[in-house]
Amino acid sequence: MTESGVLRGRVRTGPKMDVKLAKHGVEKQNKGLRHFAIRVCSKVREKCATSHTELADDLVKENFEGKEDGDFNERSTKANRGLDEKNIRRRVYDALNVLMAMNIVEKNKKQILWRGLPAMEDEESVKNLQAQIALKREAVDKKRARVAELIAQRKALTRLSSRNKEIATDQSLRIEIPFIVVRTGPSTGIDLEVETGGEAVCFAFDDKFHIEDDQSIMRQLGFFDESEQRPEQQTGFKNEAVLFDLAPAQNFLSWRTPEVFASPNSKNLHSLYAALQSPEVTGIDTNM
Repeated sequence: MTESGVLRGRVRTGPKMDVKLAKHGVEKQNKGLRHFAIRVCSKVREKCATSHTELADDLVKENFEGKEDGDFNERSTKANRGLDEKNIRRRVYDALNVLMAMNIVEKNKKQILWRGLPAMEDEESVKNLQAQIALKREAVDKKRARVAELIAQRKALTRLSSRNKEIATDQSLRIEIPFIVVRTGPSTGIDLEVETGGEAVCFAFDDKFHIEDDQSIMRQLGFFDESEQRPEQQTGFKNEAVLFDLAPAQNFLSWRTPEVFASPNSKNLHSLYAALQSPEVTGIDTNM
């Protein structure tokens, strides 16, 4: 082989070659650090108690006796051995600092002691974190569902407002939103009590009754898209004549939906308590 052939085969110069060599050096160094940290961790775990000097001596011996195909095992000249040994001892020091920061090992004077892997020692904490993550995800899903519901309400109110502009209705005949509709048989006896201030109403029936809120009525009147209707809201007054108009508030996000629950002071199973000023909060900024 000619001299020029040797040069072409072994030596290349230029910007592209310099970049390739630099990239190769960084990748090799990063791989070496990760690999070496694992070896140091395994060695301390095996010994349970050791020292920096003993640990470095063992790793130097393994590399140069060929027991490990490490990054420093070049099988080269004696001139390289001194430099490689120095690098091994420096990396042992760096790896131990990382392991101590992670509480995997601890240093007591000159002694290095094995503490254990966090995942092995604190399995209960991992389970608690997983449970918290599941709860957070559930809360996010509920908020997303609530936002989707509010968007559907806004679309329905836009349709309702457009319809109201086309129909001239006496203001006294309108029912303002929010509201609830209580439905029962024509022969059912009803006892009605209104608290002072008119903020709560207690109903007592001697037969079964049915409750509808304003959103359910609006769905049955067709102001919601069919795709937005929930199964439990697709029945009710659909085939009945609704003889009233609906007047939405200016800012629907600030509504207080009437809160309905069993009457606390009644033994009658057919009774309910309606708080007309429920403290429900949408959780969404109303100043939009």
